[in-house]
Amino acid sequence: MKDLARILGVLFHDLKAHDTRPPIEEMKRLSATDPRYAVAFRTMIDRKPSAEELLKLAERLRAPKKKQP
Repeated sequence: MKDLARILGVLFHDLKAHDTRPPIEEMKRLSATDPRYAVAFRTMIDRKPSAEELLKLAERLRAPKKKQP
């Protein structure tokens, strides 16, 4: 993909943002370094959440946490 970005004259990061393929290799690497990732991925797959539910979860996790008074 880096070569493609270079040929197209765009930034790799910008091109990767439009890549709709699942990050399988990254998921494998995470699972190999910490088996809890494998359990978490399997749990999500078994529960069959909708794409909308997954996106909402990701947004909640990415949002800054409010400070407790």
